[in-house]
Amino acid sequence: MQSPGLFRAALLGLALLPQSACTSVPSRPIPDALPEVLTWTQAHQGNAVFFGLDVRENDSDSLEDLFFAPGVRVVRVVDESPAAQVGLKVGDVVLQLAGEEVNDPASFKALLAQQTPESILQLQVQRGDAIFELEARVREAAMTPSPATLVAVAEPARTLARWMRGGGGVVLLASHPKGPLATNGIPDGAIITHLNGTPMRSERALVRYVLAREPGESVTFRWHRASSDSQQTNIELFAPGNRLLEAALPIVIGYRGSADGESSTFYVGDFWLIWLFKYQREGREHHYSLLRFITWSTGEGLLGSQP
Repeated sequence: MQSPGLFRAALLGLALLPQSACTSVPSRPIPDALPEVLTWTQAHQGNAVFFGLDVRENDSDSLEDLFFAPGVRVVRVVDESPAAQVGLKVGDVVLQLAGEEVNDPASFKALLAQQTPESILQLQVQRGDAIFELEARVREAAMTPSPATLVAVAEPARTLARWMRGGGGVVLLASHPKGPLATNGIPDGAIITHLNGTPMRSERALVRYVLAREPGESVTFRWHRASSDSQQTNIELFAPGNRLLEAALPIVIGYRGSADGESSTFYVGDFWLIWLFKYQREGREHHYSLLRFITWSTGEGLLGSQP
């Protein structure tokens, strides 16, 4: 059944009213990763090497003025480890590892996992105001590594996708079918290696990069499948729209809607106990009322048992 002409005309009038409240449309749900993608990802965890260094993000340590500086900060140095032997100390900041910039712990671990036992590791380290370069020889891990633990990061604001480090980059575990990745042909299981030419070593680095961009901004993704050549795809990051929550000219006309878009109410001439016209929507059900006493409904209703 079509909405009455009065309802359509009133909506046009409502658009001219000041907007009282507005909110971003909730992010679309991101599907779970496919089992075959998880299996492939867990099989590409890198080499078992030992360096003896624990790091964290190099933040400002201030809740009032929080920012992230370049590098990762050393929080623990294992005694008699390769890191200890070259003089690294707690509080040092590792700026580069194996010639690559590192700005989060996951990227540090990813680059370390690409090294082979007994190889020479080049580092750029900051201590106070001084920056120096050094070399260290990594060792083979003495203990058998534990089974891989799946750590995925959901990013619902710009890519509408789940990400995990692996395969020399960041693996797309799952994405919304109507999100910017799926609609531009980047499939689940793709390995993202660069964004706008910047190497992506971890899921944390990718999420930080896209969140620093504006909604709708164009970003070039360089990616490949496990056994295919690299390719580039330009993508516009997801830009959520705005949804009108409430607007009214008291007594004359008004509108209220839920943030999830599942329900809304529209009225013309509300005199408390009686109104000229009211329209209410709950899901797929539509309810109409004239002068409060003349009512009818259309749409579909779902039956469910009471708890």
